[in-house]
Amino acid sequence: MALDDNTTTQLLTLLNVSAVKAGKRRQIEDQGHSTKRIKLNQRRTVIQEAPSDESMPLSPPTVEAQGLPDDKELTEPLDLEITEPVSTPFIHHFGNSTPLLSARSLVAADPEGGHARVRWKATRQKVNNKRYLVHFNLEDADGGILEEVISNEGLGGIPEKLKRSYEKSTLSLTKELRELQAKVQTSIMTYQDFHFNHLSATDALEMKATRDAVTLHLANHVLQILKGVLRNNDRISSASASGSEAPSPESIQDQGFTRPSTLILVPFRNSAVRWLDSYLSHFPTSSNNDTQVHNYTRFVAEFSLPPGSTDKLAEENASELYPSDHIQTFRGNIDDNFRVGVKVTKKAVRLFEGFYRSDLIIASPLGLRLAIEKQKNADFLSSIEVVVLDQADVMTMQNWEHVEFIFAALNSHPKESHDTDFSRVKSWYLDGHASKLRQNIIFSSYDTPQIRSLFMNTRNVAGKYRFERKWTGAQVPEGLKQDFVKFEANNARDEVDQRFEHFTKEVFPSILKSAVQSTSTLIFVPSYFDFVRIKRWMKNQEGLSFTFLSEYSTPQDISRAREQFFKGKKSFLLVTERFHFFRRYRIRGIMNVVFYAPPDHSIFYTELLSFPFIDEGLDAGDVTCRILYSKYDAMSLERILISWIGKSVLLELAYSVYLRLFYNSKVTSQRELKRTILVTKKELMETSSQDQFAKWAKLRRKVDKGLADLEKLNSELATTRTTFSLKFNTALWVFTTGAQGLLVWWYRRTPVFYLPQGWLGPAGYWLSFPFAPAGSVSCAAWQMACRRVISMLERLAKDFLITDLEDESAEQVPSASQESNEKPVPSS
Repeated sequence: MALDDNTTTQLLTLLNVSAVKAGKRRQIEDQGHSTKRIKLNQRRTVIQEAPSDESMPLSPPTVEAQGLPDDKELTEPLDLEITEPVSTPFIHHFGNSTPLLSARSLVAADPEGGHARVRWKATRQKVNNKRYLVHFNLEDADGGILEEVISNEGLGGIPEKLKRSYEKSTLSLTKELRELQAKVQTSIMTYQDFHFNHLSATDALEMKATRDAVTLHLANHVLQILKGVLRNNDRISSASASGSEAPSPESIQDQGFTRPSTLILVPFRNSAVRWLDSYLSHFPTSSNNDTQVHNYTRFVAEFSLPPGSTDKLAEENASELYPSDHIQTFRGNIDDNFRVGVKVTKKAVRLFEGFYRSDLIIASPLGLRLAIEKQKNADFLSSIEVVVLDQADVMTMQNWEHVEFIFAALNSHPKESHDTDFSRVKSWYLDGHASKLRQNIIFSSYDTPQIRSLFMNTRNVAGKYRFERKWTGAQVPEGLKQDFVKFEANNARDEVDQRFEHFTKEVFPSILKSAVQSTSTLIFVPSYFDFVRIKRWMKNQEGLSFTFLSEYSTPQDISRAREQFFKGKKSFLLVTERFHFFRRYRIRGIMNVVFYAPPDHSIFYTELLSFPFIDEGLDAGDVTCRILYSKYDAMSLERILISWIGKSVLLELAYSVYLRLFYNSKVTSQRELKRTILVTKKELMETSSQDQFAKWAKLRRKVDKGLADLEKLNSELATTRTTFSLKFNTALWVFTTGAQGLLVWWYRRTPVFYLPQGWLGPAGYWLSFPFAPAGSVSCAAWQMACRRVISMLERLAKDFLITDLEDESAEQVPSASQESNEKPVPSS
């Protein structure tokens, strides 16, 4: 494989540096490692480790040491037998002569030298009634599809002792979870990219099942590398001892520039604990203590809560105060600055190894970026072959730029040699094609343009899988009117300015004109940049009373803003999505909700629309909701509105017409009474009960009388609504399901059309079932066929209209470097 001049010069420089440092590797191993071992008996060894800085990688071991056993034995040594390689997905994908890097695939993965978009051909497969698996294959310029992946059904190629613990853990899972775990496992074992974009943030068992499948894959990958190194070390030693011809250089190229080959990125330390425990569970240890896993006690101490601290999310009443997804995400240590290296040998697993001595790195994006900036290079990421990004949706609430920074640094040529034996480095590493073989595994609770862009811009020539689900729509209080306001956007880059212009010139002026909506209004803004822009604009509006809450607000600011808004001293409350994500406060006093854009998390939509009903006595018809959206909000709208156009919406439309025709006077009285109560209540809030008691008492009696009259009127209209709902549902059933059944029964003996004689043979009987003449198609069969076709057309229309818009918005999503700097993570 040809190299360009710059790459050749760089690699020659590395080779020269490596030659100058000859013999240094063994010296480091013999003199630089300060571990002291005190033998107590023949069965146990106590290890006293000299402290090491986890952020500063230590010097690398020799090539031979990568496969040599450590002195600390596991319960059962790993089976790293030196056997001849067999055809496995690992050999097929990461072998030195992998067929995936053909000239055709290289051109398809890097069109026009990286200046053109990579083309993917998508095919959709239905897994069950809730889930779909979308498969992407590289497409060349002529429209041809590249398919050269070895399937790996089951656990073939995985060491027996790894499979044993994994299969044992699956016994406790339900049938549905076992099927899900098997689907994930068979997908990732082919080394294709994988995105699970609807992993439940509340189902701990589902997260554990998928996590165990991935860590098994990571452990197997590391052991495959070590077995290859051991095998080639034995070949070299045998040839040297016997004086026979040495193995050919190509046959012993079995490694990358540096040792780390797997990387797990997680947002918080509590997630790192779950992933490491899952990883260690595949190794045959009797318990996780320093006898089998070095430094595990230190790991538990550093990644748990500090001594003396309490976790209110771990208390018994936490579920009454916080949503389940918030508890699952923030329970435990939520520090987001950490990294730890894990080294695997034949008889031991060592934690807190330096990066250049590690096989696996577990880190947060922030922690890894700080380590890179401190060392002024990312050489330890030059040979990453499998990267896992867990809880990507949480990382979008932190600082997505860190994630983009890490992915941009992966598989770059190292700046220093790090005592690499370049005769053992695989040729495609030297040619700069490692990123085209790297497997990227992403887990998130939902999809966003940033996550979609990251996933679609990776260039794994083996292909991609995206695991999707059928969203059921957000749950909102019955009777609450949702006004979806669409604005036209020419393209994704101008959409931000066009949204702001439409909000300031169309939406907000109409809010101010309404006596009901111009007070007690919450404005929810997903993007922090939009929040800053709107806040600046609102400050320039004369006489506008508002306050705001963001992720940067102090506890004092939060308390003051909530109190002012609840008491009516401020008419508008501006809130960011990150504030709600980290805090999850229940805000009182809301009568109107305005979404500047649909929230990424559909749960937030449900929660915010439930806040007005914290205080009893409020009817759903008293609350208003506006959602500003464009065609580029397809991802978030899909999670909210997948069931929007349905029976409930038709019921609302029909009921509004019914009220105008038969109960217009009562609706008008209700509207006027609400307006009077709001004005009087606002005046009451501004009146001191001590200095102006007489006025305060008069206003209070007026408010109480108005509320009593409103409650009576609401009760009458609620009875009317219940009666109308029953009649409407009955009529809807009669004119849809009932009418269809009646037509099928009425024309049960009438053929829709006849088939040519002998076309289907005996099977033609079922098309005429139950009473149509033989050789014809009955109404019942034709109805079933029509329903099936309509369902398929609906799915195709959804794929065409929504998926294309999702991909378009993902392609044009701005870089996270344009986002704000580090978002603080408030303590939970």
